[in-house]
Amino acid sequence: MTVEFLRKARIEWLEAIEYYNQERAALGFEFALEVDRTVSRIVQFPEAWARVGPRTRRALLDRFPYGLLYTLKPDRIVITAVMNLRRKPETLQ
Repeated sequence: MTVEFLRKARIEWLEAIEYYNQERAALGFEFALEVDRTVSRIVQFPEAWARVGPRTRRALLDRFPYGLLYTLKPDRIVITAVMNLRRKPETLQ
């Protein structure tokens, strides 16, 4: 199954990588690897993650306070957000 990041989600991912690299050298790259591992788990078990809406699920990263919001399509998984779980809920829409 293919995985597609919406443009907004890809931007959120890249901004988080940049933020973590500013916090500590190479930490952003560790974050990127954690996102990749989470995407692999989603591909393996697409329906295993918690529903947060009628068509949306959320997979949590193990090491960072982020979740990947995604929807299942017949031919692909669409990552709709790389969500910082420490933000106020109203900023996550």
